[in-house]
Amino acid sequence: MIKIQNEFHPEIPLKIEEQWTSITKTYMKALKAEIIEKPDYTLYTTGLDNPIWNQVTLKSLNLERIGSHIEEIKSHFEQKGLQFTWFTGPKTESSVLNKHLEKHGLVEAYSMPGMSIDIAKIPDKPQPIHDFQVKPVLDDETLENYLGVMIECFSGTLRGMENKMPEIIRFTGLTEDSTSRHWVGYLNGEAVGSGAYVLDHGVAGIVNIGTCDAARRKGIGTEMTLLPLRDAKRRGYRVGVLHSSTVGKFVYDKIGFTEQCKIYAYRNPTQEQ
Repeated sequence: MIKIQNEFHPEIPLKIEEQWTSITKTYMKALKAEIIEKPDYTLYTTGLDNPIWNQVTLKSLNLERIGSHIEEIKSHFEQKGLQFTWFTGPKTESSVLNKHLEKHGLVEAYSMPGMSIDIAKIPDKPQPIHDFQVKPVLDDETLENYLGVMIECFSGTLRGMENKMPEIIRFTGLTEDSTSRHWVGYLNGEAVGSGAYVLDHGVAGIVNIGTCDAARRKGIGTEMTLLPLRDAKRRGYRVGVLHSSTVGKFVYDKIGFTEQCKIYAYRNPTQEQ
């Protein structure tokens, strides 16, 4: 895998979306989801009553067939009584694709800034935080603590997934040389922060950055973001990328991330809608 050396490389927006697609594929494999590969798209069906865990990813935008593809995908999930999520971005030509999705009745649920940073510019040493320490997730105890933070911080995303997350994280690897690594932060001995990376597509994808409510405004979220970046730097990576929430973008701006694109989430309306 060739590592991208410049955060303003023209392929960075594409890498941001590719990272998201890659993470989806890994998580769905860990969940033993039904995976249907078509020439132009892939369907992931877990059967969970949470649209984030029933997804479609587009491989290529075929304008002659996109309308029929959308109807096929809608029918697949509607027959199962499931709401699904379709993420779009620069690689899948969201400026064009989104209009087709809306024409066929899908609605935009939210969007996420796709951001990047030159890892060489981040501070090499952590900012001291009183009674705060970070441990890598390498065993059952640290995994349990890590998942406790994630479940508190990402309750909506993980709804219905609480008992399945240990399986997913173990699937991605719990060793120091895994391409996916996780860390848990402790304040006064209590697990309060989470952070991770996925090394793929030549960049370090920063994921699962969370801080429990009781530990906010202490710089913990910043350190849980910087630590994975430092480790990625140690392993030869130059560019970090992430998908930010609207609230989190302010923190990432301060760290030095630059917005490169938008990732959009579209869904089929529920009967209530």
